[in-house]
Amino acid sequence: MNRIAVVSLMVLALAQAGPGQAKKKSGPRCSPNAQQLFLSPMGEPFRAGPGVPYPVAAWFAKADTDHDGKLTVGEFVAESDAYFNTLDLNHDGEIDPAEISAYETKVPEVAQFRMGGGPGGGRWKEEQSKASDSDSEAPPEPAYPVFEGPMGAGSWSFLNIPQPVASADSDFNRGVSAREFHAAAIRRFGLIDTAHVGVLTLATLPHTPAQEEGIACAAKLQQQGGK
Repeated sequence: MNRIAVVSLMVLALAQAGPGQAKKKSGPRCSPNAQQLFLSPMGEPFRAGPGVPYPVAAWFAKADTDHDGKLTVGEFVAESDAYFNTLDLNHDGEIDPAEISAYETKVPEVAQFRMGGGPGGGRWKEEQSKASDSDSEAPPEPAYPVFEGPMGAGSWSFLNIPQPVASADSDFNRGVSAREFHAAAIRRFGLIDTAHVGVLTLATLPHTPAQEEGIACAAKLQQQGGK
């Protein structure tokens, strides 16, 4: 299997990845003055300055329309549908390639499909395949690339989905219809609701990789300050 095919298969697999399925990166990039970013499960950006709560709370408060501290699937999907209307700039019922490009211009982090670690990029490792039959005279398959770590938007979101808007294109026609976006929201709610209770609460939401790094950075600075 060539490298391009491997990448394509991995992107499809990442689109189905639930919270915490990507391997954690080794240690935080401790930048206490860095701007903070949270990307909603459907890709909406929420930004905040340093030293304030991580902006996942801003998304949750917006989506929790009855303000009862519980996010139902209905509220989750309604927030998704509203964001679809924001992305559909010409209001023709589909997010076309030009509108996806416009989204990536506004949220450039989702286009960071680079390798080698860091925000928006995981890393490749080479693994040697083993022959299925130890008595076989055929040599083992050559080393092949395996991707690990968050990729694209996965660094700032609950789900390791590199491009949360474009990945809703289930029929691969390069456009995302309102129906596809709506269906993707329902699927993603299920991936986040790992306890299958039908509601999400702010306290039980998983941390994004960027959020984890911020927590580790704060702990590291506190430890250094106490010495």
